[in-house]
Amino acid sequence: MRPDIRARVVRSALWAAYGDALGFISEMTDDGGLARRLKGGHLVRTVGWKRMVGGKFGAFVDLPSGCYSDDTQLRLATSRCIRADGHFDVEAFAKVELPVWLAYALGAGAASKSAAEALASRNTTWFNNFFSRARSQYINSGGNGAAMRIQPHVWARASSSDTLGLVRDVVRNSICSHGHIRGIAGAVVHALALQHALLTNEIPGPDIWEEIVSDLATIGAAVGHDPELSAFWLPHWEHETKASLPAAIRSVQDELRRDLRIVRKSLDASDATASYARSAQDLGALEPSSRGSGTKTALLSLLSCWLFRMDGPNSAIVSVSGLVGSDTDSIATMVGAVMGAVAIEEPGETLADREYIETEAVRLADIAGGKTTSSFMYPDPLVWIAPKNALDCVGTWSGEPYLAGLGRLEFSGEPVGSKSAKDESVWQWARLDFGQRVLCKRRRKLRPLPEESRPQSEEVRMEIRVNEQQLRAYENDRRSLDLFSETRTVEVAPAGSKTLDQLTDEAIKSGFDPAVIGQHLLELAQRDGEIELGIAYVSILLKARKARIKNKR
Repeated sequence: MRPDIRARVVRSALWAAYGDALGFISEMTDDGGLARRLKGGHLVRTVGWKRMVGGKFGAFVDLPSGCYSDDTQLRLATSRCIRADGHFDVEAFAKVELPVWLAYALGAGAASKSAAEALASRNTTWFNNFFSRARSQYINSGGNGAAMRIQPHVWARASSSDTLGLVRDVVRNSICSHGHIRGIAGAVVHALALQHALLTNEIPGPDIWEEIVSDLATIGAAVGHDPELSAFWLPHWEHETKASLPAAIRSVQDELRRDLRIVRKSLDASDATASYARSAQDLGALEPSSRGSGTKTALLSLLSCWLFRMDGPNSAIVSVSGLVGSDTDSIATMVGAVMGAVAIEEPGETLADREYIETEAVRLADIAGGKTTSSFMYPDPLVWIAPKNALDCVGTWSGEPYLAGLGRLEFSGEPVGSKSAKDESVWQWARLDFGQRVLCKRRRKLRPLPEESRPQSEEVRMEIRVNEQQLRAYENDRRSLDLFSETRTVEVAPAGSKTLDQLTDEAIKSGFDPAVIGQHLLELAQRDGEIELGIAYVSILLKARKARIKNKR
C-alpha cells in the first residue's frame, strides 16, 4: 500500500461526511425554509439547526453543528459490515443494520425505509427483498439510496484495481434496497469514479466518464460470477421486471450517454456554480420525479468535481448544497468522497462523530493494505431476529439502554415528544459505545430486549486477527464460509480443486443432478473444514432450488 493511501482514504471519508452534513441543511426545503434553518445566514459552513422528524405529526428537534443524514449513517453501517478480511457481510447489513437503522434514521428516502421494514421479516433475505408498498416498490426503486453509501467498498480496496470484485460488492449492497437498474448503475458509476480518484490521485474527467459508462457492463459479469446473485436474485428480478439484465444495462448506458451530452455543454463555462445549476435543470434533477435518480445524482457529482477541480472540495460542496430543490446532501456527499480522495486538507469546520468516522476509514485503509485489523461483532445470525417494530430497537439489557444488535447507549439531553398526545414515542440523542451519536426514536418507557435481539456482550466483542497469507490463498471460498463463526478454521482449497463457488455453480447448471451433488459432497469430505463446507454447499443449493421452484409457479 502506498504510504499516502491511508491519509487519502481518511480525507475522502471526512469530506464525504462533511458534504452530507452541509447538504443536509438545505435538503427537502425551499429558499424560505433554508433561511429559517440558517436564521437569515448563508450556507457556507455547518451550523446547528432545527428540523421536523417523524413526519407531520413528529417533533422539531435540535440538530448539532455538523450533524449528518442517512447518507453517512448507512455508509458507516456498510463500513461496519466489511470484515477484517475484506469480505462484505451482506447478511449483517441486510438483517441487522438496515432494520435497526429505522430507529435512528435521519432524512431517509422512501425506498430505503421500505426495504429496511421488509428486511425485518424473518422470511426476507438480502437477495429476495422484492417489496411492494404504497409509497415504493422494489423494482421501481432507482434512487441514489445505494450510491450514497457504497464508498466503504472502494476504501477497503483502495490499493486494488480489481473492478469485478468491487462491482460485485457494490451490487450486493445495492440490491438489498434498490431494484431498478438506475439505482444499481448509479452506485457503480460512483464507485468506479472514486476508485479512479484513489488509484490515480486525479479527478475523473469527461473522457473517464465515458469509460465508466462503458464499464457498467461489468454489472452483468459480477452477477454472473456470484452464486447467490445469479441463482437467487437474478431469476426473480428478471421475472418481476420482465427484462433481461443485459438489456437493462444497455438501456441505462444509453440513457447516461444522452445525459452526458447534456452535461458536456457546461464544461467550458466560466461560472462553475451557474454551469452546475444549469446542468441540473437540463437533466431534470430539480423535478420531484427525477431529483434523486441514482444515475443523475452520480453524474451531477462528477460534473461538480470537474468544474471545481482547481478550487477544492469545500467550494464544490458549498455550491452543490446551495442549489435548493436538488438532492443536496447526496450529491454533496459523493462530491466530498471523490474530491476528498485527492485533497490535501481535511474539512476545517465542525463535523459530528469525526473521530469515529476517521477510525473506520483507517480500518478500511488497513484492510486495503492487508494489515491486521478488527471486525465488528454482530449477533449470531442463526438466532438474531430484528424487532418487528422499530420502536423496540431501543430497549434495555441488564437494566441499561441498548440499540438492538449494535451496542450500549448513553442518552444525553431531554427526550422530545411528538405533536400527537396519543403517540407513545419520543426522540432522544444517544451515543453508542463505539463512538457514533444517534437520534433515537424510542418508547417513553423502554422494554427489555428479547434474547435474540441483544447485541454481543462486551466480552465477546474482541479483535479478530487475520492471517494475511491464509486470506490470499482463501480468496475464492471465503464469501460462503463467512456465514459461519469467526472462530472457524479457514480451509484452503487444494491445488487443482474446484472452489465452493465453482462446485455450486456446476451443481445448479446440472439441474441439481443427484449424482453431481453426491460427488461434490464426497469431494468436500476430503478437505479440511469439511463440516462447514458441506453445510455451506447444501445451503446454497437449497436456496437456489427453492428460488427456481418459486419462479415456476
